[in-house]
Amino acid sequence: MYRKGISKLLIAGLLLSGIQLPGTTGIAQADSGEDAAGLSASTGQVDAARAAGFTDMKQHWAAAAVNRLSAAGILQGDEAGQFRPGQAVSRAEMAAMINRVFRYADSGSTVFSDVSASSWYGKDVSRVNAAGVIQGYADGRFQPGAAVTRQEAVTMLSRAFMLEAGSPGALAAQSDAAAVSGYAREAVSAMLDAGYLRGDAGGKLNPQAQMTRAELAELLSRMVGWISSGEGSQKLGAVSGNVIVNRANVQLEGGTVSGNLYVTAGAGEGEVGFSGIKVQGTAHISGGGDHSVVFRQSILGQIKLNKLTTLVRMVLEEGSTAARIDLLKPAKVEIGAGSRAEAVVIGAGAAGSEIVSRGQIGRLENQADRVLLNGQALKTGETLRDLSGTGATAGKC
Repeated sequence: MYRKGISKLLIAGLLLSGIQLPGTTGIAQADSGEDAAGLSASTGQVDAARAAGFTDMKQHWAAAAVNRLSAAGILQGDEAGQFRPGQAVSRAEMAAMINRVFRYADSGSTVFSDVSASSWYGKDVSRVNAAGVIQGYADGRFQPGAAVTRQEAVTMLSRAFMLEAGSPGALAAQSDAAAVSGYAREAVSAMLDAGYLRGDAGGKLNPQAQMTRAELAELLSRMVGWISSGEGSQKLGAVSGNVIVNRANVQLEGGTVSGNLYVTAGAGEGEVGFSGIKVQGTAHISGGGDHSVVFRQSILGQIKLNKLTTLVRMVLEEGSTAARIDLLKPAKVEIGAGSRAEAVVIGAGAAGSEIVSRGQIGRLENQADRVLLNGQALKTGETLRDLSGTGATAGKC
């Protein structure tokens, strides 16, 4: 039994050994209408043979999804050139795939008795656990070789992508909704609502069945519309799905994002810039530092600032607008002249934050201690309205 478990993990290590695609390619659906297997038109050609050369994926229903994620370095085949689409995904593999997407920085302090720091999955497990995405067991084990069920995989991805709770009706419409465990129901509903998760031809989710590598590739490909794979300036274009910036020194120009925008912990303390973009979903800012996450001439809905370690500076300038900015952790928000935020809400967990506004704020709500607005202290529980220009202070509303 022990040897069998080790053998599975060795195979998984081979399957997940690839890391980074050279150049600045992101997974994208470009304006030219390229299919899901295509990559960002700004990069030119990629090594298509490497991406599509799995001997066991020819004519497979998940081939396009596997090719996209393989080209981005999130998935890879084994030394024999096989992807093994029908093989169940292990918890170690799941940790590695999610960490390759988000590039978490914090390894936390938790030590699992069955995870060696020197193993191929050791850092991935530590980081996704510290991020609250995959948890261990009460006995101190992680069980890296255990197969992941469909409802477990959905729950992990829902946490990683920070999805809002879905409507109960979406789950109730599935013929086997009762088979979804209590802990997974909210995540399954969220994934159904967002259109990522689909039932089979019979309307079944099969939540207790093991998640295969092909199924995970298909699901993850729906969730990743574009992902950064290098530094520098890139044209974004129209992206169907989520945009993920998981490193510093990335500048994205001109585009529309139909899903969410993620600036992940992989951006570290560096700078990320956006110019002329429109985000229809939520912008989640979990990375970046004093050098800032800057939006220029951009239109945003909700922005959530949730960096877990050091303070991040987020800037709206050159006529940018945001419907709502939520400070969930300490942050510095700057609103430049000609830019506007309809609402700024400073949550209780964002003590020590600072707001610098030379533009306009429709409503500012402060629920935290030690918060400054243009250098003056705000009272906890204070709400201010119609703030405009550098004259906006805590004493005006």
